[in-house]
Parts: sequence; C-alpha cells; structure tokens
Amino acid sequence: KELDYLYSEFKNVNQLISLINIATSKFNQKDYSKSIAYLEKAKLTALHCFPDKSSIYSAYILELRGDLAKKGFKENLKSKSLYLEALTIAKSYLPKEHPHILKLISKIDK
Repeated sequence: KELDYLYSEFKNVNQLISLINIATSKFNQKDYSKSIAYLEKAKLTALHCFPDKSSIYSAYILELRGDLAKKGFKENLKSKSLYLEALTIAKSYLPKEHPHILKLISKIDK
C-alpha cells in the first residue's frame, strides 16, 4: 500500500525494483497469487518506465513469469520460452559470466 501511495503513477524505477523483489519474495514464500499481483504491477511499471524497449528489468520479470508458469500459474507459454526470452534480453545488458545469465541458462537446460 505504501508503494502505491508513494509511486501512484507506476513510472518510477525504484518502484519497479521493489515490485519485482516483492513478487519474487512472495513466490519464494509460495504465495503465488500475491506474486502474480505484484508481477502484474511490475510489468505495468516497466512498460511506463521503458515504453520503447525492453530493459534488464524485463528479463527479471520474464524469469519470474517462467517460474510461475513452471508451477502452473497463469501463463499460456511454456516456462522454457519465457526463460529464453529473458536470456536474450539479459545478454544485451550483462556479461556472459553474470550470475543471472548463468541461472537462466541452468533453468533452460533443466
């Protein structure tokens, strides 16, 4: 509620980071419905912050969407295609040895 009060326009990168972190935390707590809700807000915020292109935050959002898809929640796409899309975006921002790149590769190989 405080995030909505402070950043009501969904146009702030700090809000985007917070929403992704909360969505990930809720996923790790197995509170999948709240994870999805925060992820939807994060997707909206990313769209407002970066309307013309994908960002590294898009890769984190796609990864979490893949994790949710793997659990059977609210995705028509398979988790592997979401991970591949996240990897493509992440590679344009991060070096190939970055832990996020390596984690995505590991998830794709499983």
